[in-house]
Amino acid sequence: PLEKVLEVAVERDLTFYDASYAYAAETLGLSLVTQDRELLRKSRAAIDVAAFLARL
Repeated sequence: PLEKVLEVAVERDLTFYDASYAYAAETLGLSLVTQDRELLRKSRAAIDVAAFLARL
């Protein structure tokens, strides 16, 4: 998985740290709840806090 995380980081211009969260959420089919604008733009799994809370 580390190679896949590195691939996500390079392809999406993310830090390895951010890419690890994006990769995990996308692979596991989970939502990545964040206020990080960059992650919101670059991860298919990312959702902002307000949108997440509205879904509850």
